[in-house]
Amino acid sequence: MSNQYDPPEHDKAPRAEAPLSDGFSADLLRQYDFSALERVYRSSCNILGLAGILGIVMFLQIYLIYMIKQSSNVNIYHWRFLLLYGVIVLEAVTIFGLLQRDTWGRTIGLVTCALIGLLSLINMSKNFGSSGVILLIAVIGAWALAANPQLFGANRVRHGIIAAIYKERKNEKD
Repeated sequence: MSNQYDPPEHDKAPRAEAPLSDGFSADLLRQYDFSALERVYRSSCNILGLAGILGIVMFLQIYLIYMIKQSSNVNIYHWRFLLLYGVIVLEAVTIFGLLQRDTWGRTIGLVTCALIGLLSLINMSKNFGSSGVILLIAVIGAWALAANPQLFGANRVRHGIIAAIYKERKNEKD
């Protein structure tokens, strides 16, 4: 008698690398010339870097709210703080989606970059330095996400596999 909680038989079989809609797979990566493979690898690194930057920004925003609450008698339920709470939640969901490399992660990443860029443009008249840096991060993040749809989706190739193939080909090249 089988356990009712066991996965179906088709899930137990080893999975083959399935190509994405544009034919992107780990086997195809091995056939890329080195410069094309390097572009895919760097794009994958950019997406991980974007997730890391969003994580740092998210924790700094949480720390900022904590310090404001501790040091003053400010109403942290003011609409500006509520907007900041929403941005923090959006950033957390975006980070999860970018690390999972699901299609919705790319979509919400583009939305997050657009929102952060818009908010930094609104704030630019008050504080050009930090707003300019945030706008630059948002634009570069949106570009990295828009330019690399093959890194996202149901049959995506994970960063670890891309990195292993890249390092293998780089060692062959040297």
